Amino acid sequence: MEDNLIKLIDIYDKSISNYNPDNLLSLLINRSNIQNQLNSSPESCLRILELDQNFKRLNLEIPEEYRQLFNPEQSHWWWFCKTRHKLDKLDWLWNDISLGVFAAAASVLIDTCSKFLLIGPDIISSLILGSHSILAVLAVQGSLTKKGQFILETLFKNLGLPRYLWKESQLFFSIICLVIVLLFHNYVLPALSSYYTTRGIVYYEQGELFEANQRFKRAFKVDETNAKAAYQLGLIQESLDLDEAIKYYKIALNSGYVPAYNNLGRILLKSGELELATVFLLQGMRELENTNYEELEYYLLKNLGWVRLKQGRYEEAKTVLELAAKVGLPYRKGVASQCLLAQVKENLRLDPQSEWQNCLAYASSNNPDEDEWIHQAREFYKENEEKIWTDYNNSLDEFNNNSKR
Repeated sequence: MEDNLIKLIDIYDKSISNYNPDNLLSLLINRSNIQNQLNSSPESCLRILELDQNFKRLNLEIPEEYRQLFNPEQSHWWWFCKTRHKLDKLDWLWNDISLGVFAAAASVLIDTCSKFLLIGPDIISSLILGSHSILAVLAVQGSLTKKGQFILETLFKNLGLPRYLWKESQLFFSIICLVIVLLFHNYVLPALSSYYTTRGIVYYEQGELFEANQRFKRAFKVDETNAKAAYQLGLIQESLDLDEAIKYYKIALNSGYVPAYNNLGRILLKSGELELATVFLLQGMRELENTNYEELEYYLLKNLGWVRLKQGRYEEAKTVLELAAKVGLPYRKGVASQCLLAQVKENLRLDPQSEWQNCLAYASSNNPDEDEWIHQAREFYKENEEKIWTDYNNSLDEFNNNSKR
């Protein structure tokens, strides 16, 4: 037995010293036979260890077909040798970086998918969820599981990439995945959010508030920096939940959406918080210089005049409301400033008849504020009916007298 082992070791030594690729299989089988007959002889063990080091220096690549044929145990390491390239020294670094990049990509994918899970399904969200779920699985498997590593290695092998470039290729693949998901997250999601917002505005203008609300919610969930979607949600919430409306308006303000200053100011003035309302309205006026929001100047002036009226600062209110009238809105849209200016003139003991007349002509009872002002206008005419008729008759007489001349 000992003699046979020594003979096998000698053959092993010669096969290594005079290595011939055609004899690779014989070399591997011989090493397995040595292992099977290995005893506790110190001399034999030391010699085998030395020869094994020489064997490893050959830097051989053992074909997969050999392992499939003999199905060796994992402890028989010589069946699993792979060619070591000088670039392989950095494989550990590329592998660790790949893990980090894959993890970052998976994190972005999960964040993107979570946005669509929070909203009701539609065709677009279903397609995005499906594609991103597949990418997320690939990213997680590619970085964390042996199965994922095997899939990548099989791909690289089929592409004909040399083994010593596999780890570098894995890093490149992970970076490509991260770039794709970041581009989608930073550019496609805002564009999709803008699309939902546009659709919501169409529904809002048609009076379909439920459908509009759904679109605005989708837009905001997909991109929480979408100031316009937040503003539109605030508009809808004003009639449902003022606290929610204020929350959305503040989000819109944080993203620089100037019209939210006006709406916040209006809510606060109607809630009696006049000083805070003034702050938002004046800030809105300052921001107007850098914006191009149609009709916003009128609404800011109208609401600021309303605040001054409630504060009893009638001269200031009159000046601001007259400025609002000069902005040039059609009477129907600009009727609120006329109704408010009429109240200011009453308090200043000036004649408000012209303003109340416009208020009655163009205000709408469908608007709660304007409905109240219509009532005030009618009360004014009821209380001053005699004076109005007297003034009218005097004017008529003066006109007739001038005609006779």
